[in-house]
Amino acid sequence: MSKEFVNPSEENKSKKALVLIQGTGAVRAGIWARSVCINENLEKGSMLPFLDLCHEKDIAVLVMNPNYNSDPTTGISVPHNMDMGEHACFVWDKYVEPSHFE
Repeated sequence: MSKEFVNPSEENKSKKALVLIQGTGAVRAGIWARSVCINENLEKGSMLPFLDLCHEKDIAVLVMNPNYNSDPTTGISVPHNMDMGEHACFVWDKYVEPSHFE
């Protein structure tokens, strides 16, 4: 998550932002499709090209992780992440909306 989402400022009003969210299943943050990463390459199967472009163009980025519902080691549930919809709404309301990007 870019710092602009954590500490919003008036400067955000003239800046662009990109919010990325992967699909359902075992896919984790930053990955579009595990099979494409394995069988093709990271360029096609991951969000890395988008992150590189945003960094190059000074665009703030937030990558959601709605499939990570509980810590695999401890089993402790991740707050506000019972399902993809709850996670997306929480992140949008807490970080995206208050940031006031263009």
